Amino acid sequence: MHWFKQRSQKKRFTGFIIVSILVFTLFFSPNISKALDEFQEQIDIISEVYYYIAAYHVSDVDKEELMAGAIEGMIKTLDDPYTTYFSEAEYREFEGMLNSNFTGIGVYIEEKGGYIVVQAPIPGSPAEAAGLKAGDIIIKVEGQDITNMPSEQVINLIKGPEGTKVKITIKRAEQISDVTITRQRIQLPSVEAEMLDQGIGYLRLYQFGENAGQEVQQQLEKLKQQGMKKLIFDLRGNPGGYLNTSLDILENFIVDGPALYVKDKTGVLQSVNISNGTNWDLPTVVLIDDGSASAAEIVAGALKDYNKATIMGTNSFGKGTVQQLIPLDAGGYLKLTIEEYMTPKKKQVNKIGIKPDILVENPAAQLSSAIKHLGGKSIFIGLQGKEWIEANGQDYFSLRAVVEALDGSVKWIDKVGVEVTFKSQKKIIPLSELLIKNQSSYISQENLIKYLPVKIEKEQDIVLITEK
Repeated sequence: MHWFKQRSQKKRFTGFIIVSILVFTLFFSPNISKALDEFQEQIDIISEVYYYIAAYHVSDVDKEELMAGAIEGMIKTLDDPYTTYFSEAEYREFEGMLNSNFTGIGVYIEEKGGYIVVQAPIPGSPAEAAGLKAGDIIIKVEGQDITNMPSEQVINLIKGPEGTKVKITIKRAEQISDVTITRQRIQLPSVEAEMLDQGIGYLRLYQFGENAGQEVQQQLEKLKQQGMKKLIFDLRGNPGGYLNTSLDILENFIVDGPALYVKDKTGVLQSVNISNGTNWDLPTVVLIDDGSASAAEIVAGALKDYNKATIMGTNSFGKGTVQQLIPLDAGGYLKLTIEEYMTPKKKQVNKIGIKPDILVENPAAQLSSAIKHLGGKSIFIGLQGKEWIEANGQDYFSLRAVVEALDGSVKWIDKVGVEVTFKSQKKIIPLSELLIKNQSSYISQENLIKYLPVKIEKEQDIVLITEK
């Protein structure tokens, strides 16, 4: 079992990012002269207004800021968080983000209804360690209210030199709190793979970067060589990336046929097809959550529609649009939403998401449920500082997270303790043998073994708990 080794290696990369979620097609340089001719009157008006403001306004306006404001104003009218303009420098940073080399705060964000919403923290990042979660609303940066502020402007406020700190105010449900995070740089792995018990292979894809298709194929081959008979494909917290990468990955599972359908402003549906792929026939579970978006939803939706996998977890994010990255003749890039996509069975994804076949709401129980669904033994994996804490010189574990991950249940009995149902047996754990912290109950390693038939393995920042 190499869970510990992989986790500790990943933790050595200490940086983070903040990006919008997207799917992209290949770059292209369109012939725009005809389109420009059709809008020449509007272009002339914009040019004239720009000239008078730049030449005569009393504030002696910065011309670059004026142009950026004009572009931002046009984009804002679209009410589309995925269409944006990049300067050359912003594009280089953006390209680095897609290929997992970043400086930022370790969290994917989405602009939604005037708010900046956390889509998912990056695994192992300081943002995750600080406790940021999917669904958190960022309301202030360094005390500045960012409501209705464009996401690119928010990103500029949050990012900064490596090693410096930024204070972020988040709203979770009705609770508002400040979090201070140190900016760092990280090189993230795109793919991690591991063989579990019972011939179950585990493959986690963090982002659909440029080389992720090849990496997934290589890892699948390695898992097969190691005796894989079943697969868990983990797309939780995956914000997407390149559209073409999603097609490359689907070729490992589907022989031929539509991977998705797209429609542009005309409303005409066109299929995007796979050909010369592989007929995948191993029992498979795909794990998704509300941080799975874009290209991750393309893959999950296709595997579901072709009956290649059981989809498990919670409803995905619901980002069902395609962006084209257009290099501009005058400099910079326009990332423009050009299409909406649907699954092979023509099911809408945008603002709806992919619905799991099996709903597992507790994040700590999702992997365990997938393993059990494929005939393996339940397993709990917890991180130090979250599900695993130290107090009074002892190790304590989140009781509910452990028990539910191992397919048991927990019921709080007021002033008495906790009733645990595990493997058809009920036991009462008294309050005196629990540690209550942040309205959660923790149990020491000694007492956990006393009450439940489990085996505990620890290494560095991760704990692995399995049934005996």
